[in-house]
Amino acid sequence: MVFPLSQMTFVSASPSSELSPEEMILILAARLKLTLGNASKLEAVLRSDINWQTLMVDSARLGVQPLLHKHLSQPKWSPYVPTDVLASLKAAYRKESFRNVRIYGLVEQLLKAFNDAGIGVVLLKGAFLGRWVYRDIGLRPMGDIDLLCREREASSVKAKLNELGFHQKTVYPSPLHERVYAIDRGWHLKPFYSSKSAMLEVHFSIFPNVPHGFAEMERVWQGVGQDTAEGLPVSFLSPSDLVLYLCLHLMHHLHIGRWQLYWFTDIHEVVSHYGDEMEWERLFESAATLGVTAQAKSILHLLSQHWDVSFPEVRGDFEGLSMAALLRDRLLGGCEERQKAVFRGQLNKIGMLADISGWRHRTYFLWKLVFPSRENLIGRYHPRNALTMVLSYLVHPLVMVKRTVVSLFYCVFCLVRKYTREG
Repeated sequence: MVFPLSQMTFVSASPSSELSPEEMILILAARLKLTLGNASKLEAVLRSDINWQTLMVDSARLGVQPLLHKHLSQPKWSPYVPTDVLASLKAAYRKESFRNVRIYGLVEQLLKAFNDAGIGVVLLKGAFLGRWVYRDIGLRPMGDIDLLCREREASSVKAKLNELGFHQKTVYPSPLHERVYAIDRGWHLKPFYSSKSAMLEVHFSIFPNVPHGFAEMERVWQGVGQDTAEGLPVSFLSPSDLVLYLCLHLMHHLHIGRWQLYWFTDIHEVVSHYGDEMEWERLFESAATLGVTAQAKSILHLLSQHWDVSFPEVRGDFEGLSMAALLRDRLLGGCEERQKAVFRGQLNKIGMLADISGWRHRTYFLWKLVFPSRENLIGRYHPRNALTMVLSYLVHPLVMVKRTVVSLFYCVFCLVRKYTREG
């Protein structure tokens, strides 16, 4: 059911005044089109004292230099920008364009091969957004190619990728770990690589960090659409599933301090692209079923503050996020969140024991975490001979202990600091 925009109550807010001029420029440029109001804001900020070196460094780290080039190179704004900055932004846009031309050549090859083999796959994230939403592949950076397939077709997908020349640099510690990580929990296989250095990830679920998210995948597949307008048999998520997926993906990475500013742009452009076709009711029904309404609403609320995205008001609490705080945490490193994520990951591995039946299998699972397969160690440490291979077996348990202890220290430190401040 489509929610008519005229019959809905929408949430919106004003941007925070805590943002620096450089941060304001980054956020205003992180979209394809500027409203008249935002265009006026951008010109006003450009007239102020801008630290261009900071802006260039931060825009590179946040992946928005191509979008900056799109806006700042326009005649009405370029007079405010130093010539060397414009040249650097143009070079960044051209570099992204050339790189993505190669990647999309590989995407076309993959789609044709899977279609000929009768294997259903869906393009996710940048592989779909750059060409079919942004409509300019140079504006949307792509670190890899993400595909969604059904779990029952995993072996066929792996075989086809091997046939096409893809290989995995690392594998799971054991076949049992692959089943628990990738199949039972609906995560994804270890990345595949081609001779062109492109990385590809095969996903079985768009809700990998959500309890029982895998159970929703059949409904997701029922909403998948297809497009052959450009001669490619492209399958893609429904607008509501795509927005929910992008919100949860972004929220997860915000908590671990590893995110890109253009991920906000992705959601903004999908909502703008589909307009009245956005099935907000379906989105929030899915979010409620999965128990992630608060996470989705937190992201949408941020977008309503800084990107003019309006969304239906939904009852319930959500985490209020500050764009200024997120940006500064991201740009200053976010070490604490990353270290806490390591400890959560270790606990999550222990929690997987509940999904494994029998003490023999559970013991084997734990043993292989400490002493993984030879192939896994080769992918991790790249030993050059038999001696360094043996050393890898000895070093790996120590590396695991070190990571866990350091991460636990950060968790305790943050907890103590929190209670000290509250006290």
